[in-house]
Amino acid sequence: MWSKVRIIVFSLIALCSGLHPLYAATMTVVQYPQDGVNDAALKTALDSTVASANTQLALFKNQTELAKGFADANAFSSHSATLQGFQNYDLFAVGVGFMAGVQAPSSDPNYYQQSNIEDDLRKDGDIFAGFSSGVSLFAGFHARFLTPSLYLNVRIGKLDYGNAEESESYKFQNTIYGFGINYGLFMPRSIFFGFLKWRGISLGTGIIYQHNKVDFEMQLDPITESVAGPISLTLDPTVNFGLDITTYTIPVEAITSVQFLWILNISAGIGADIIYGSSDILIASAGDVSVTGTTLTQQGIVAVDGSTKDVSPSKFRPKIMAGIGLNILLVKIEMPVVYYPESGAAIGLTASVVF
Repeated sequence: MWSKVRIIVFSLIALCSGLHPLYAATMTVVQYPQDGVNDAALKTALDSTVASANTQLALFKNQTELAKGFADANAFSSHSATLQGFQNYDLFAVGVGFMAGVQAPSSDPNYYQQSNIEDDLRKDGDIFAGFSSGVSLFAGFHARFLTPSLYLNVRIGKLDYGNAEESESYKFQNTIYGFGINYGLFMPRSIFFGFLKWRGISLGTGIIYQHNKVDFEMQLDPITESVAGPISLTLDPTVNFGLDITTYTIPVEAITSVQFLWILNISAGIGADIIYGSSDILIASAGDVSVTGTTLTQQGIVAVDGSTKDVSPSKFRPKIMAGIGLNILLVKIEMPVVYYPESGAAIGLTASVVF
């Protein structure tokens, strides 16, 4: 599953960048290579290759909008393991769920047909887009000892994934903690012996903390420069790319659902997410400087920096919720879908047992 997450994240980044590095990153020389004979020529060659690398890196400005897009998507995906269509249960519920959140540049299909993403990036150096995912466990109980219509729930999730054996290193870390409160404004009612069941209206709020960290290398084409005679210098401008995103999401929701034929459950609702947090897009050198045709007495070292840090998410995102689920005795399986105006969306899958 996480290999798919990796592909989606990398594909979005590649799409947004037009297959170029994303940031206003600048490569600098930390240490010049030396062989004691061709030191001046080696310095000139490295300066030339670094200038070529910076020509590509300089295509893009500070990525504030992109960092904001990833932060918003992180908040969207923090609603994993949601019990959207099966609120107002009798005693308690436990479950597990996955949620993916996407912030797209536009909801207009013609925008993508005309390939405006790369054009906008080349013109403005930034774009409001992002992707995130979350996985968590869920547990809730009917707190009728406090009031007959009150429900309390918690969610928790932690996942570390990485594969150092691949040539392109990758690591994904996801952490979720959340607490929720739901109040049954209207309780469930059955019609025709349960042939049709209205699950009432549930009002919900709470707070969800989610931290997502994604690290991987973005490999770029090496740049080679002749030095003298058989000596040549090759710069590998590969960069280490990282997303470090933390969001605190306060949902405010009103949800209802209807069950048909004892099995099919359809839910709908409206609400908003109040979001706090920060998003960092980090970039650093992962390549090296190699010289052939001579023996070096000092290796060449380069560094890359172009990070975008401490970008806040959108503070308030209204949303429209819907979902389709299966009611199989105590087992509930649901696919929630959430639409956020300004081209945001989330989709997930939740499996739970409800008593």
